Amino acid sequence: MNVRMMRVSALCLIVLAFATTSEGQALSPQQVAAALADTKHDGAYKMGPFRVTTPYARVVEARKEAERALRPVTAADLPADILGSHIVVWAFPYATGGVAFVPPGVNSPVRIILRPVRSRDLAQAVQPVSLETVPQSFGNAMGATWPAQAVGAIFPREVIATGQWEIVAIYQAGNTRTAKLTLAGKQ
Repeated sequence: MNVRMMRVSALCLIVLAFATTSEGQALSPQQVAAALADTKHDGAYKMGPFRVTTPYARVVEARKEAERALRPVTAADLPADILGSHIVVWAFPYATGGVAFVPPGVNSPVRIILRPVRSRDLAQAVQPVSLETVPQSFGNAMGATWPAQAVGAIFPREVIATGQWEIVAIYQAGNTRTAKLTLAGKQ
């Protein structure tokens, strides 16, 4: 597992700490036990430039974090916010420029929404229940650094249970990045 993915796993746990709603437990005790025993699942789902976690994926990530810390984890050790029925979507900064006399820079996300696929109607968009920014930085071999931020957004899974949705991240430079949200068949 690379360093960025380890940081993101820790960030997912941080963003869950600020969840302000209590949607209740989305996983049955049997599903929690299955997720704790699942060694083939990677945790979060990668959808284009985004990472998406479901309750099952968060339990798998919590088990992996515990394994890295060399401590056991049981269903009783899992906080209620990990088991909540919400999904968490992460968007990350990316480097810009840096070639042919163009100074390098970083473009960070500032907001994430969900909207029906190919829809431009903002009235149909689903706004996040909660949004968190996590500071990051980019650097080069000469020691220069550029501040950046990742954004995590919590959405109620019940709202997007039907229909086809896409993730839209709005960046500081005014551009957007999109990817189809595919949770069908995923726990």
